Amino acid sequence: MLKNVLLTSLRNLARHKLYTLINLLGLATGLACFVLIGLYVRYQRSYDRFAPKAEQMYRVVGEIEMEGQGEHSSSMVFGLGPTLYHDHPELIERYCRWFDFQDPQHSLKVGDSLSTNKLFTESGLYLVDSTVFELFGYPLKVGDPKTALARPGSIVLSESLAKKYFGDADPMGQMMKWDGSMDVQVTGILGEIPRNSHIHFEGLASMGTILQYWKNIEKNNWVWNPCWTYVRLKDGISKAEVDRIFPGFIQKYYPDFLRDQIGHELQPLVDIHLTSKLDFEMHQNADAGSVNILWVIGFFIILLASVNFMNLATARSAYRAREVGVRKSAGATRGQLIGQFLLESVLMSVIAALIALVLIQLVMPAFNELAGEVIVLPEMLVPGVLGLAVVVGLLSGVYPAFFLSSFQPAVVLKANAAGTSRGQALRKALVVVQFAIAMVLIIGTVFVKKQHDHLRTVDLGFNKEQVLLIPVRGPMADVYSAVFPELKNISGVKAVSWANDIIGKKHNTHEFNWGTMEQGKWTYLPALYVNPEFNEVANIDLLAGRWFSREFPGDDSLSVIINETFAQQLHPDDPTKAIGDRMDTPHGEERVIGVAKDFAFDPLFKAVQPFVFDMCQPDDRGQWIRYLYLRLEAGDPAPVIAAAKEKWNARTTDFPFEYQFLDEQLDMQYEAQGRLAKLIGIFSLLAVFIACLGLFALASWTAEKRTREIGIRKVMGADTMRITYLVTRDFLLLVFLGALVAMPLAWFGVGRWLENFAFRTAIEPLVFVLAALVVLMIATFTVSFRAVRAAQTDPVRALRTDTSENGPQTLPTHRPPSAFHCGEVRLAQDMKAPSHALASELVKEFVRVGHNNLPEVQRMLKEQPGLLNASWDVGGGDFETALEGAGHVGDRESAECLIGRDYRSAMSALNLAEYRSPSRCSGPPRLELYCRHINCFGPADPRRRPPEPTLPRLRGVDAPPCLARHPHPLKGCAPG
Repeated sequence: MLKNVLLTSLRNLARHKLYTLINLLGLATGLACFVLIGLYVRYQRSYDRFAPKAEQMYRVVGEIEMEGQGEHSSSMVFGLGPTLYHDHPELIERYCRWFDFQDPQHSLKVGDSLSTNKLFTESGLYLVDSTVFELFGYPLKVGDPKTALARPGSIVLSESLAKKYFGDADPMGQMMKWDGSMDVQVTGILGEIPRNSHIHFEGLASMGTILQYWKNIEKNNWVWNPCWTYVRLKDGISKAEVDRIFPGFIQKYYPDFLRDQIGHELQPLVDIHLTSKLDFEMHQNADAGSVNILWVIGFFIILLASVNFMNLATARSAYRAREVGVRKSAGATRGQLIGQFLLESVLMSVIAALIALVLIQLVMPAFNELAGEVIVLPEMLVPGVLGLAVVVGLLSGVYPAFFLSSFQPAVVLKANAAGTSRGQALRKALVVVQFAIAMVLIIGTVFVKKQHDHLRTVDLGFNKEQVLLIPVRGPMADVYSAVFPELKNISGVKAVSWANDIIGKKHNTHEFNWGTMEQGKWTYLPALYVNPEFNEVANIDLLAGRWFSREFPGDDSLSVIINETFAQQLHPDDPTKAIGDRMDTPHGEERVIGVAKDFAFDPLFKAVQPFVFDMCQPDDRGQWIRYLYLRLEAGDPAPVIAAAKEKWNARTTDFPFEYQFLDEQLDMQYEAQGRLAKLIGIFSLLAVFIACLGLFALASWTAEKRTREIGIRKVMGADTMRITYLVTRDFLLLVFLGALVAMPLAWFGVGRWLENFAFRTAIEPLVFVLAALVVLMIATFTVSFRAVRAAQTDPVRALRTDTSENGPQTLPTHRPPSAFHCGEVRLAQDMKAPSHALASELVKEFVRVGHNNLPEVQRMLKEQPGLLNASWDVGGGDFETALEGAGHVGDRESAECLIGRDYRSAMSALNLAEYRSPSRCSGPPRLELYCRHINCFGPADPRRRPPEPTLPRLRGVDAPPCLARHPHPLKGCAPG
């Protein structure tokens, strides 16, 4: 039984090649896209789960807030981890701190070599506690995880760094110089570190290395918070239990001025990558909203592919109606039919899954490059995809299966009454849904791209172009002092300055006291330490006051410049009144000398907050100088870079020369948005492609269904444009309705997504209109392509086409056109038709669809010389209406039963008229005439004359002999 059903299913798929191909292509594309997106989402959600007991690991985070200002920090003070572990061993199992001097880039040098081949600046170097391997589970390829970082001065390297510095030699025990000042010894080689971690590193040195220099920092400094601190809770301990101890912990250890404004809590390790947007993150994290958007797109794509299958299955139900009738008449139960149709659906989906697996293998490298990840295909990919295919096949085929199996034999064998209004309404609704989804995706893609472009091109309030950054670290203070004045003399350099961070990307917060705040209380504000020439590089506009100047060395050493937002908080009525306000800092009592217009000192995800520019004391410059800023003249920067490198290398061999461009550093902050825009754009286009596949298939089915009508219209003078319009108009109306549905949904979704950005692009109605026009144009091309092909079909061939359950079939011509007799030759002559064959096919078509009054047909046609649109003009452009308008059928109910909604229904109603007696349409009055004419198309000898008529003559043509021989008009006739 199963074998028979399987063979039947395979034959049915092979018989309808076009629709099988479209379904396979749509399902395969949909499955491949869904799986790729699913792998990406799974990978993003797997971050840090490789750690042992990952669900029990947390990062300690905190906030400092006073007077509505402060910071939300991901990093803690040095002493928090060990003190928390010491005070609460019943809660904390282990802790680990990460520290990078607030800059993960550091220089490494092999031994005392002066060769620059062994001196490099590396990214991802951290100092950590020795518990790092136990907590995070990082593998060591060489060395003992328990002792590798136990001693001060120990360092473990990645395999790539070890190869870079030591080649094929054994790196274990080798000495290296960290930032030209700290000696470290290689004690281990790291194995392969999982990439799905929010921490990326190349080398780890022991925390004791720095603590031997800063001996009392764990006990005495509870203000500076540069350490990311992770803890693992003991079994059975909840986050809430630890959060409850923090208030008392803060009161015990933090200084008086911080106790009342600081708070701590635990942040789950596995949530950091997608949800954390705190200050001073190790790296910019991903966004859960963006991942969810892609996940929704994946569901939309698989939904569109499933909708295509349902649409085609229900649309072609008329071709399967007789099959259902015959099977039921032969004893098949509805359950067996449902099983057969579901098996066909699952078989189609499984074949598509096999194609999808090939596609996934082919595109995976390009997908990884686009996503910026290294996603490995899981071992369970094949069974997973096949299982998904079975589910999709069942869900896609369940409605068509129940729909097709519900046909009654008495109905479908009499009038082939498939394609009910219920099925048509469902198909129309699904087309609307498909293109609504497609348009939402297109609009979303446009705004994601616009937002990404906006982030890169928005006016930041300072000039980021042509600015060269040279990183400087603490031990380089002497180098800075020597090189700084020489950089000013390089040709092509307009200005040179320095700051303690990269403007627009990162900054420190510093304690301030202002206005009516109680003395001794401090709150933290974002700030940059700069020198007087900084604005010659940045070009920040001032709202009031002035910038720092070397003309006022005494005043400016105790002065600050605040931004417009801060000034408005101090003086809402007039921000310029902030000039001269008191602003106490750790340097002493300072004064506001300028108000800068607001600028983007943070990444553009955040709104502008109060900000302060300050000048550190001369003795502290070595501590705070982190970047040299060079404003370059327009043109090729290469000569300037070469000259700066020469001057740098002439002053030091301990620190390699390195540089960055400010605009590139700022644009990198939005790299994830750029990837998201590309991913959403590609998958949205694929979604539109899948929707258009379904539309093309429906248009093809409609064109086949209306093949005879198109043939008649061509004979009557309709041109290709007119026929194309008639075929496409209904589809384009559905697409237009889909666009109307999509617009408010897209507007709402885009608005919600843009709320994540402080600086966001405008929601322009024109985008929605243009997106709708694009969708309509794509749909028009898709449908009209098939419609034009149908309109260019030879009308003789079209009129000889029969649309049965096996698809369109060309009816055989049993005799040459000249051998036809009865009314066709005479009618063709009177009509002045181009050929007897064309006129004969035209007459047969009118007769076949029940238009059984040839004299009236002749009269209608002769009213339009040259066969120009007679019947369509009478009926207003619709064939059924034309027949009704000409008065050649009875009431509407009879017309629907006799003529049907399509030509195939009319043919079935007439060809099987012997079964019609019990129906409401029994005894059509002129079936005799129909029999007379179809009998004339059978084989005949032109030398034989027909016998004397027993029925009245029709315009001089004898009646066929079958009417005299057989009491029932159709039995015994030989249809042609």
